[in-house]
Amino acid sequence: MSTTQNVPLEASGRDGIPAAPSPVRREHLLDLVSAAYARGGTGPLERDGIDIELYELADKAACSLLRDRWNDTFPVVAYVELLTVTAALRAVLGFDPTPTAREVIDWSENLA
Repeated sequence: MSTTQNVPLEASGRDGIPAAPSPVRREHLLDLVSAAYARGGTGPLERDGIDIELYELADKAACSLLRDRWNDTFPVVAYVELLTVTAALRAVLGFDPTPTAREVIDWSENLA
């Protein structure tokens, strides 16, 4: 169970109208990613290494998806979700995009 406090997503001004969100520094986001890896026991990561780590994660997941997608005993949905989350995180952090599971499967089918 996490002890992290939930932060409200929306701040309101005096008149009750939602205030514009404050800009988040990219360095802060990289530090959050590094801390998540540390909590998982595989970090912390250096800021410069996060791009490579996420790219390698997407590459491994894509290869595993292609290898196991016809295997009924393995939950392929895990690869789908992993690729989607990795693509989203890389986009938020401003790294080059990596493919989602749908894009990996489409690519594979186009090769055949």
